Amino acid sequence: MKKLGIWLATGLGIGLIPWAPGTFGSIAGVFISVGIMNLPSPHWLAATAVLFAAGAWSCGQAYRHFKADAPCIVMDEIMGQFIACFGFHDRPLWLIASFILFRIFDVTKPGPIGYLDRRIKGGLGVYIDDVAAGLITFVILHGLSRILI
Repeated sequence: MKKLGIWLATGLGIGLIPWAPGTFGSIAGVFISVGIMNLPSPHWLAATAVLFAAGAWSCGQAYRHFKADAPCIVMDEIMGQFIACFGFHDRPLWLIASFILFRIFDVTKPGPIGYLDRRIKGGLGVYIDDVAAGLITFVILHGLSRILI
């Protein structure tokens, strides 16, 4: 089970890319979001729940193995980006905007994102700041889309 957790946490190996693994994890999150959102609603809801739970579990497994938030752990970026893209699966420009804004929040960790990153340790700490960055990106972009469209 430990190997499975680490494999999932590395995004099935995406996190092993030697440069910008978090960016590649975010790109995977965009594609996973588009794929899942095109499923019928009961299926995308179930897939989202499984992805969320698997991400939390695998980040915990990987944190215990690496004893840190290692750069190869990208399941947190995948889930955060997935959340940021939610509902934009058929709008390419909004997907690009969600990618850019999420990456900015993930790297700079402003406000509550940084607070969570500093305060919560372990596997949950690895995961929760990216989930928060995804949620904040989601709220901002959906608010903008309501105003602009």
